[in-house]
Amino acid sequence: MTWVILKRGAEDLSSEVLAIHAALLPTNQILLFGGDEFNPDQLPGAVDNSRLFFFDNTWRHRDLTAETGAPAAAAAPSGFFSPADNTLQVLYLGREGHVHELFFFVGGDNRWRHRDLTFETGAPAAAAAPSGFFSPADNTSQVSYLGREGHVHELFFFIGERYWLETIGSPTTDLFCCGHAFLADGRLLTVGGTQAWPPGPGQFHSHYDGFSGEKACWTYEPWHRRWHRVASLNSDPGEPGRPPNPAGGGRWYPGVITLANGDVLAVSGHPDHRDQRHNNDQPELYSPPRTPGSSSRANVLTAS
Repeated sequence: MTWVILKRGAEDLSSEVLAIHAALLPTNQILLFGGDEFNPDQLPGAVDNSRLFFFDNTWRHRDLTAETGAPAAAAAPSGFFSPADNTLQVLYLGREGHVHELFFFVGGDNRWRHRDLTFETGAPAAAAAPSGFFSPADNTSQVSYLGREGHVHELFFFIGERYWLETIGSPTTDLFCCGHAFLADGRLLTVGGTQAWPPGPGQFHSHYDGFSGEKACWTYEPWHRRWHRVASLNSDPGEPGRPPNPAGGGRWYPGVITLANGDVLAVSGHPDHRDQRHNNDQPELYSPPRTPGSSSRANVLTAS
């Protein structure tokens, strides 16, 4: 995992807009992150505000094995009726350790449907047959099972058009005004953010009140619902007439885009307040590891 400083060759780009960030994940959830709350008594203003937004009303799955083409079962199935959506529900353990659901809309199109709940949710493999029931208190279908690691797991589904926000924890650096883009494997990469809110006159660049840019970068893994810190942005490498500055670099409100080869390009953004520049005009390239176990490094290219 590397960030590489690229040669200059484009106009300086910057943005001074403050906003929370949102990204539609490949798990059909919306990740909200990085929106700071301005509180003069609690600077720098970073808050644990990462949230997942859910909007889904489909549990679709069929077997009855030949009809639906679902995998073979490893144990006897169980079933129940769900009055909220007028469905017949069948649950079973597949030979591969997945929990499968078969369901049928009573009075509908006379077809059974099938879904692999383990694959859909990313939940651990099961060690025994699941059981399920309908919960009228919150209008959910509930599935519980024993995992191979000895844990008890719950799968649940809100029937009808329902959504909720779940607190998932945030990175230890402030994502306020960061940049973000998706990697080829579906992870979300965040770039920079707010290194510090301005504590007072003389402590930050007065040029349009640019905040101090952060170097830290993170990925969010939607299947595991966790953040992971990756290679940081580089320090200011300097250029003719300006010596290198180890305290410089970083980006507050950068532009970030994923390239066709899977690398991520970061441009612009306000750097650390110790940087002489008001805009980080040195493009950088993040290259995810191409092979499992490869080490991260930072390569710096001098400007021409």
